[in-house]
Amino acid sequence: MANISTTQHMGFSQTMDDFIKKLEVVGLHDFSAKAIVTELKKELFLLENIFAEYDSKTKQLKHLVSEYQKIQRNARINLRICQQICSKV
Repeated sequence: MANISTTQHMGFSQTMDDFIKKLEVVGLHDFSAKAIVTELKKELFLLENIFAEYDSKTKQLKHLVSEYQKIQRNARINLRICQQICSKV
């Protein structure tokens, strides 16, 4: 699974947004150009939403991994204690 860095996302988003604004300033008299800009705006909106969801899920996953590691570490300690007790019996 590839990771999407915030820097990578923000750089691409900003470039795309700047390009859309430049096209709008020039003026879109051609219907096909207007359609392309509309499509670009939709795609940028989708990218923003997908990245926000990705970022949220990544934070949740990091939290779950941290919790898992903490519980596993405690379970290992308890297992060692039990092994020591059992070896004395």
